[in-house]
Amino acid sequence: MSYDWSRVRGSGHRLLVWIARAGAGVAKSADRFLRPHGLTLSQLDLLAILFAEPDGIPQARLGEELSVSRANVTGVVRRLQRRGLVLVGRDASDARVRRVRIAARGKALLRRIEPAYFRAVRRTVRGISAADLDAAAGVLRKIGDRAGEA
Repeated sequence: MSYDWSRVRGSGHRLLVWIARAGAGVAKSADRFLRPHGLTLSQLDLLAILFAEPDGIPQARLGEELSVSRANVTGVVRRLQRRGLVLVGRDASDARVRRVRIAARGKALLRRIEPAYFRAVRRTVRGISAADLDAAAGVLRKIGDRAGEA
């Protein structure tokens, strides 16, 4: 099958290029913001998930929430645990399950950075409606899932 490259500007190709560019820009901005706090975007995301779950959640579920492999979750959790930002223990109902909770120190770190972080988020999405943001998130999740299958 032959493709008409002269029509590529209106295709999914352009969308994927813009996703890559936007992702690189967001990652660079997030890194610049988080580096002084000793965090990566994955670590911030994990802490945010745990902040909303006071009783903690199984480590395997963190992988699903973060859309990363078990090995990646284990590494992120270990690094945060070494810094005293999360606590890891056995689940009360199933000793095979590792339950991860945010530590007081992790909560304090999030509280300290949240004003500046959310100002930056609002600045980045300024002028985009909540409905458009939700729709974009849904489309990007589908594209990310399908890209993982390819």
